[in-house]
Amino acid sequence: GVVPSMQPTHCTSDMAWAVERLGPERLRGAYAWRSLLATGVVIPGGSDFPVESPNPFHGIHAAVTRRPRDGADPGWQPEQRMTRLEAVRSFTSWNAFASRQERALGSLEPGKRADFVVLNTNPLDDIRATIDTRYVAVNGRVFDVDADMAEVGGLQRKAPEFYWQRHRDGHSFGVEYGPTAMCHCPKSGIRHRH
Repeated sequence: GVVPSMQPTHCTSDMAWAVERLGPERLRGAYAWRSLLATGVVIPGGSDFPVESPNPFHGIHAAVTRRPRDGADPGWQPEQRMTRLEAVRSFTSWNAFASRQERALGSLEPGKRADFVVLNTNPLDDIRATIDTRYVAVNGRVFDVDADMAEVGGLQRKAPEFYWQRHRDGHSFGVEYGPTAMCHCPKSGIRHRH
């Protein structure tokens, strides 16, 4: 089978010019998440960083709303929206499945790696809320976002940014990387890109 890896923020970034460049006939098959899901496939989500923001919550928002984070709802192909649960799975368990790591990653279950975040809100309840990461657990180690700051290359980065962008064992955990620099945070021991 085929696994259609998608970047939901492309939909919201491209909507201003997609009709003109693709034409109405080709547009029907573009960004067609609901149509693909109806065939029984899963859709792993990514960001296409550095083209788009690596923040997975931007992708979840785009998959659920099909509208820019700011501004009015243009009503662009609303029939192709993902549900909130599908969008979260797209950035978690469906990515693990696509990378053949579903036995170790993608969901919180006994025997799997304990990589997760503790947020200030439930993204399934309020998709447009400002999501603030409080704690990050990586392979069982818990980091307090407010206490664990990393200073890399003269830049201060809060933990949620560098953990979402981290790279381990050659896998990106749903965040796709472009040609960016790999850094190592001596305080946390986590390698990350910026």
